[in-house]
Amino acid sequence: MKNLKVIITSALIALATSSDAQVTIYKDCGYEGLSLKLPVGFYENLGNFNWNDVISSIKIEPGYEVTLYVDAGYDGMDFVFNRNHACLNDYSCNDQISSLIIRQIVPKNNAPSAGLSKEAIHAGQAFTTLIQESPYVAQNAGRLNGSPFYTTNKNPDFGNGYACGGTKNNAFFYNSLKQGADNRTAIWGPILDKWGTHNREHGNMDWPVNSVAPIKDNGVFAFFQNGGIYYKATTGAHVVWGTIRDAFIKAGSENGVLGYPKTDEIELFENTAFGPQKKQGVYQEYEGGNIYYKWEGGLPAFKVKGEILNQYIKNGGYKGKYGFPITEEKRVSKFSVTQVFAGGTLYKN
Repeated sequence: MKNLKVIITSALIALATSSDAQVTIYKDCGYEGLSLKLPVGFYENLGNFNWNDVISSIKIEPGYEVTLYVDAGYDGMDFVFNRNHACLNDYSCNDQISSLIIRQIVPKNNAPSAGLSKEAIHAGQAFTTLIQESPYVAQNAGRLNGSPFYTTNKNPDFGNGYACGGTKNNAFFYNSLKQGADNRTAIWGPILDKWGTHNREHGNMDWPVNSVAPIKDNGVFAFFQNGGIYYKATTGAHVVWGTIRDAFIKAGSENGVLGYPKTDEIELFENTAFGPQKKQGVYQEYEGGNIYYKWEGGLPAFKVKGEILNQYIKNGGYKGKYGFPITEEKRVSKFSVTQVFAGGTLYKN
């Protein structure tokens, strides 16, 4: 938060004429004097922009709630309002407010939302800082839409944290406490949709490690604690994880010969005439080839591409006479490349 003072000061000057603000604060009672319009957000020190201990009246849009604190950093006596107040003298807090939080009310039995914990407040600060420091996140996720809420992951290694909606692209901000209280990420669009098929932070991909970020060919990606998701318009969004991800990264990820994934992992089964089929491994298709991994045998995953891949598929792939790859392709002469499989070697001239 060391650089937040300058950021918030310039941001709030721009907000003074904001058309989407939910709260207007005034220096005089009766909604008179100098005023400032504020959207949903966290304002930890009103002294940063010369509004410390000067608020005398407040207007609040329906459906929103403001918590006013006597001290900076959301400390000291607090006052919660969800309607207009022409003079804060009525509550003995006139000209005494040093920090405030604006949030959208989430009704429960028609009651206003409960107060935020210190951890939720810290998460909100982290999200606000992310928006201010990353123009790409601000452009695509917008600002906070409501208050951070507590959310869990059943895996004790990845723990719990906080999330909050964004105002653009159905975005969500995430703060995993296991990754540190200042961890802050934003996920939206096709990446969020794909992550949703894995039950978001509650599922087997766990929490985001970084926000959605742009990569080559107008694509985007995000890393999670247990894998990554890559998206390009022509290939769609796909999960890359586990041993196949190791091989993908070794090959240069989307910047390498494989390019973007075209599918998720696909399970591979042995040939059996009767009874249930036994899973043998997995593979994944990419723009520039495939990656294969056999679960038994202790070998890593290997990519197969180009003419060798064409021959491999023509001969039945992993179910054919060649079985799974057991090496990467290797150049053996100026004009010849080979790749060894469990059942033999394929050549490309």
